[in-house]
Amino acid sequence: MAIMPYRILITRPEPDASELAKLMQPNQALVFPLLAVIPLPIHPTAIGTPIFVSKNAAQLYKGPITSAVAIGPSTAKILQQKGFTKIIYPQRGHGSEALLALPELQKVDEQAFTIICGTEGRNLIETTLKTRGAEVQSCCVYETQFNAKLNLNLLKENYDLLIVTSTHALHYLAKLLQKHHPALLQRPVTVLPGNMLESATRLGFTNPQPVDIFTNEHLRHLKPNVNSR
Repeated sequence: MAIMPYRILITRPEPDASELAKLMQPNQALVFPLLAVIPLPIHPTAIGTPIFVSKNAAQLYKGPITSAVAIGPSTAKILQQKGFTKIIYPQRGHGSEALLALPELQKVDEQAFTIICGTEGRNLIETTLKTRGAEVQSCCVYETQFNAKLNLNLLKENYDLLIVTSTHALHYLAKLLQKHHPALLQRPVTVLPGNMLESATRLGFTNPQPVDIFTNEHLRHLKPNVNSR
């Protein structure tokens, strides 16, 4: 018997959400961008080595620095396109834990770093690097806000897989599902191993599906956990 196309809800911000939906055909992927990215006009001056924690951070930063640390390959690619010549990033895995496992970030006594991020920040990176003896500051280049233009009727339908690519979005989605469709908390939801997986469990998601990386090229091949239908 042929397997019917999966129904997938994509919650990542635009334009990535629509791009991923096209890549996931012939599955029925519906776009539900929970967060809107709002650039901030004023950026503090970066000190030391910048650490870019998202594609948005890489796209919106306007500093002249040529070397950097990136949280993953998609972020590194954007930095390369902007002229950064020396970029370190995890070759396997994604997220704060993978970044902090880089050999170059183990012995950082008296080194300086600036975390280029959104207003939600990356507390684990900052706290860990400070514990390792580094000087760390944050440079917020955007903020993420709840997308008030969402079609909430989409949450009344059923899905085989929920694609969520940040802990921030995970919190918003949990609140919406509790109100509009609590049964969806039992559907497979994408998470990174570590803190995001733990957050999903605390928020009431009963079927978290860990993935190594959140690039569209990786997510396009994703299938729900076995027996999720």
